[in-house]
Amino acid sequence: ILHFWTWQRSGWRPTRPSPLDHLVADELATAVAQACRILGRTPDAAGWLQVTGFTPHDCGLPAGRIPGGVTAIDALMLPIAGGHRYLLAVHGLEAAEAAALNGEYPLRVQVPTTSPPRARWSFALPPAGLPAWFTPGPGPRGHHSLIQVGTGQVEAGRWAAYDPATRTAYAWDWEGPAAQPATADLARP
Repeated sequence: ILHFWTWQRSGWRPTRPSPLDHLVADELATAVAQACRILGRTPDAAGWLQVTGFTPHDCGLPAGRIPGGVTAIDALMLPIAGGHRYLLAVHGLEAAEAAALNGEYPLRVQVPTTSPPRARWSFALPPAGLPAWFTPGPGPRGHHSLIQVGTGQVEAGRWAAYDPATRTAYAWDWEGPAAQPATADLARP
């Protein structure tokens, strides 16, 4: 009855900005990967592609799509069948722009301002671990998990941080094969 009543109500759904209104992390990672293919960049032996110091112009996105303050983009990406894995550091963003970058996934679990990325997701990292440029200072952090109904298995995740001192937004996003085993404690960093 409650479910039926909820669907019959008007004006109950909260508004959420469209990801098309601003640049989002998945779009940026896709643009960087495409630009790397065009520029002839080659992946390492494990299939990961790393670029540092990419300029907004290098990404090939239309003018005005990347916020004007962005000075550089660092990325480490692994395109895999049925999913993706990437790490991004976007330099030159204000806090609101950094939040908008992750806007397509609300970071429902906020973690302490110095927490490292989730250790339980280490399978989604490159063999050498986190790159040296993926080191956010103290600042807001959060993560989002897509949980499979019934098994509790995590099918996708995003961990994000913002370093206000360097005005850098960080995103670690993964989905696809070899999902994390089920966990009862998703709130732990």
